[in-house]
Amino acid sequence: MITLGIDKLAAHLFLLYLASLSTITPPVAVTSYAAAGLAEENPMKVSMKAVKIGIVGFILPFAFVLNTDYLHLGLDFMTLITWICAIVICISLACAFQGYVEQKITIPERILYLIVCGLVIQHHYIYSIIGIIIFAVLYGGRKLQHKKQCAVA
Repeated sequence: MITLGIDKLAAHLFLLYLASLSTITPPVAVTSYAAAGLAEENPMKVSMKAVKIGIVGFILPFAFVLNTDYLHLGLDFMTLITWICAIVICISLACAFQGYVEQKITIPERILYLIVCGLVIQHHYIYSIIGIIIFAVLYGGRKLQHKKQCAVA
């Protein structure tokens, strides 16, 4: 990976994260099998649920590789934008995979949340800002809609 031009720290963290996540990824899923034994549940069902819950963990290594600012420890404007992007990615993935923001969301909204993730994870900050704006409209719109429904009821 390093010979392909990927930052040395990013390459090592990529491998470390993916190795750690192998414990919940089928068919090996050692952790999921142990949890299934304790819960007396089907190991494959437990493993698939673990993958669904841990989906952000699978995206994080790619974020390190695509945008090394995620590894930056200083505090400046670009680092702040990167942290906001990370939060947007986490919430967008959760919304896309769970299909719920205060109430059930539509398939086009789910697709838009996935598009937001693709935009925000990029190293180009123009795409990130566009993604953050789309996320704010989608997520904020649903929150406002729910707030109005609660006020009426």
